[in-house]
Amino acid sequence: MFRLCFVPQIDDGVQMNMLQVHSLEDIKSLPNYIWGVKSIKQPAFDDKREDALETGGLDLVIVPGLGFTEDGKRLGQGKGYYDRFLPRCSEKVTTTIGMLKNMPYLLHSTFKDVAKYQLNQVMY
Repeated sequence: MFRLCFVPQIDDGVQMNMLQVHSLEDIKSLPNYIWGVKSIKQPAFDDKREDALETGGLDLVIVPGLGFTEDGKRLGQGKGYYDRFLPRCSEKVTTTIGMLKNMPYLLHSTFKDVAKYQLNQVMY
């Protein structure tokens, strides 16, 4: 079964889009961009690639997080990229899975900084 792969691109420091990549070599060749204190590989701004939300949506989004509540709400890393992206694509995404960056960390469901968007599943 053939699947397409998309990676995040922060287009203006605020909005995140998911753009298509074609291979592992393609991903490795992407330029590094610095957002805050981290450097991430993402498609260049003038690189014309398929945008998942403009061409049909996504079957699966793996969402990174520092922590998650038992019911799938996430604590991100403070910039809000996924918190803004997920509501934009809620009609075009079949499954969302939260992936912890480091050690498992469950948050109390009333933690004030937990995002409102609820993921389908969290992997610990």
